[in-house]
Amino acid sequence: MQKAEYRYYEISRDIPVLVLTGEKWETIYGTDNMHFHNYLEIGYCHYGKGTVQLADRELTYDAGTITFIPHNIPHRTCPEQKKADEK
Repeated sequence: MQKAEYRYYEISRDIPVLVLTGEKWETIYGTDNMHFHNYLEIGYCHYGKGTVQLADRELTYDAGTITFIPHNIPHRTCPEQKKADEK
């Protein structure tokens, strides 16, 4: 497994959820490094398909897929090659 980047998030005790939505968070997936967080990550695929790399495993996803990635698990999302330049 390649090196993974640690991404730390601070969440208020009063509001224990951090929602990352909007165009600012849209990205061309597969261009980022393996990374992990200090919190559970819940993801939703609006469109497209590809694979999610979780530590040493690869799982497929497509539109409508919901992912639950526990804290401290290295991961990244890789789109299907022909869709690699789309958000």
